[in-house]
Formats: sequence, structure tokens, C-alpha cells
Amino acid sequence: MTHTRRHLIITAPLLEVLRSHAQRDYPFEACGFLIGESVGDTTRVTSTVPVANNAVPESRHRAYAIAPQAWMSVEKQLDLLRQVIVGIYHSHPDHSAAISHTDTQALWPELVYLIVPAGSTQHQPPAAWELDDNTGLVRSCPVNVTP
Repeated sequence: MTHTRRHLIITAPLLEVLRSHAQRDYPFEACGFLIGESVGDTTRVTSTVPVANNAVPESRHRAYAIAPQAWMSVEKQLDLLRQVIVGIYHSHPDHSAAISHTDTQALWPELVYLIVPAGSTQHQPPAAWELDDNTGLVRSCPVNVTP
């Protein structure tokens, strides 16, 4: 069976919000939620929710963690608004948006993971990734930035 790669659509202004968050948290990884809708093989981001990087302090420059309480709080707020989390974003300080081994260990099949370069690499393009639930493979997702 052929599995279609998901496409991520995000507006330029929302991407700029993520880039600004990444630069504010530099030299540490910034992180947060992508809110929107997934229909077929397309995930459209309509808003974002930044959250604190809850990784142990000495690893925040190369890792991120989202506290379960933050996740539950955001989901509770979104339920009231009838919105859903479609993905997670985080930054890679002074590195490209290539997915790391650490990143692959945290992937959930239902979500898209958007990586935004920060610091000296801040002008490099972001990249999105997904875990194929059927094959267990990590695949890149095309990122379409719209006006």
C-alpha cells in the first residue's frame, strides 16, 4: 500500500511568529503547538501556542520537552474553542531543520513536527516531519508557505 506524504500549509505571518519565538528563546530550543485542521494529506496551521521548554536546563540548547500539564491545559482551552492540535514546532539553535535522533524518539503518528532553524541558521528554511503509523518510518513533509 502506498502512503501519501502529508503537506503542511502555514502562512508567512505565522511562520514569522515561530521564527521570532525561536530567536527570543535562543540559544535554547523554543517549542509549542501548531493548531489547525488536517484533511486528507493536508495539514493547515491556523494558529500557534508557544509553551515553555521543560527539558532539563543543561540540555535546553539541544532538546525540548513539553510538560504534560501544559499539553493538557492547551487541549482543554482548544476543546472549548473546537480547535485541535495538529502538530508540534520547535527550533534548532545554530543547526538546520534536519530531524535529529532525539526528535524522532518523540514523534506521534497523528502530528506534524515543524522544525525552525534559529541563531546563526535562522535564515534557513523550516522543515516538517511525520511518523508513518503503518510503516514506522519518519518522512519529510513538504512545507507550503502562503501569504
